[in-house]
Amino acid sequence: MLATSALTDPGALAKEVSKRVPDDHLREAFDEMIRTYVQKIVTGNRTLILPPAAFHEVPTPGGKVRPVGRSKKVAEIREAWRVVLRERINIGPAAEDWKVLADCDTEDLLFAETARRDLAARNLANADQLKGLRDLLAEHGKQHVRDLPDSVLAAYFGGGK
Repeated sequence: MLATSALTDPGALAKEVSKRVPDDHLREAFDEMIRTYVQKIVTGNRTLILPPAAFHEVPTPGGKVRPVGRSKKVAEIREAWRVVLRERINIGPAAEDWKVLADCDTEDLLFAETARRDLAARNLANADQLKGLRDLLAEHGKQHVRDLPDSVLAAYFGGGK
C-alpha cells in the first residue's frame, strides 16, 4: 500500500491499512501492533541517567559549588538510580529479548550498546544525507527537492554521473 499511496501522514496511512484488514484478522493485527506501541511507550519513558556529581553538589550564581542539603526531594534524587535499574531494555535480536537493566549481564549490555550505536550511526548518516540535499537546493537555487535536475539527484543518490 505504501508503494501505491500518495498519503504521507502516518495516521491517514493507518486508517487506509485498517480498512483493508479483514474482520477475521483484526485480533491478530491488533496483537502485532500493540506490541510495537507498548515498546514505543517503554522506550519513550526512559529515565534520564544523570552523572553522580549531579546528586551531590549544585552550582551557585557566583560560580562556586555547594553541597546539596538533606531535603526529602534531594534524598529522592539521590535514590533515583534505583528507578533506572527497573527500566526495560532490549537485549537481543528476538522480539521477546527484553530484561530490566538490573538483570543484564555483559553480553546483554553489549547487545544493547551496539544496537544504540548502530541506530545513532544510521540517524547521523540520514541527517548528513538531508543536509546534503539542503546544500543542493541552495547550490542550484531551488525550493524543493523535486525541482533539482534529475542528473543531480541521480548522482547524489548513486544512480548516475
